[in-house]
Amino acid sequence: MTPQWFLWDGQRLRISLVEGRQKLRNLRRDPRIAVAIADPDRPTSYLELRGRVSDLVPDPGFELERAIAEKYTGRWEDVEPPGTMRYATSVVVERITSQLGH
Repeated sequence: MTPQWFLWDGQRLRISLVEGRQKLRNLRRDPRIAVAIADPDRPTSYLELRGRVSDLVPDPGFELERAIAEKYTGRWEDVEPPGTMRYATSVVVERITSQLGH
């Protein structure tokens, strides 16, 4: 498990993946995915989403990566070596669990 920035489009979790990374290799082999989202203000609260990757498409213009970076930092900067391929994917959420901490 690794930290992952994401977008939520109202129905699906959207993530950007980098060619050559373990997460992409794992999802190509098995499309099941679990995501844990912690509440930074309440460390005992979390949301867990389980589902499957429904698509995995090349993102040569980094459209999804740019949108995600702008959500978190307000800007985008390519930190990968030139020519590195990115992929856009959507997660169809099949199960949600959570814990509300105090």
